Amino acid sequence: QEIPADRFVEHKAAPGVTLKVIAGTVGGVTGPVTDIAVDPVYVDLRLEGGAAHRIDLPAGHQAFAYLFGGAARIGGTDVTAGHLALLDSGDHVAVTAGPEGAALVIIAGQPIKEPIARYGPFVMNTREEIEQALDDFRGGKPAA
Repeated sequence: QEIPADRFVEHKAAPGVTLKVIAGTVGGVTGPVTDIAVDPVYVDLRLEGGAAHRIDLPAGHQAFAYLFGGAARIGGTDVTAGHLALLDSGDHVAVTAGPEGAALVIIAGQPIKEPIARYGPFVMNTREEIEQALDDFRGGKPAA
């Protein structure tokens, strides 16, 4: 989806906590990315040093958090910048920033429960589908 940057609005969720909802609804704020089959929640979260916040997630969604700045305790585990935290199924994730603050994304969606094969930028269900995608790409065939 092509959405202009000004549609992604930052919200002060609590003292020291700023979030930008990309997709889904968090804290009554709905992001501009819509109509995706797995009903994703995608949140850009910034916390000042020591700030804590809880993000409610839809029941049954699988989630992960990627920390790209600072350090945080995410769902009971200490995580540093450049690391991904796979989250247990649940209805929320709790985040507490380290002393220098934290910048992260939290992404959740309904599990599709299908096999995954990947190679470079291609993600399909089987190795044969990957090979077909590579052949199509090399042959200049447009994506379906």
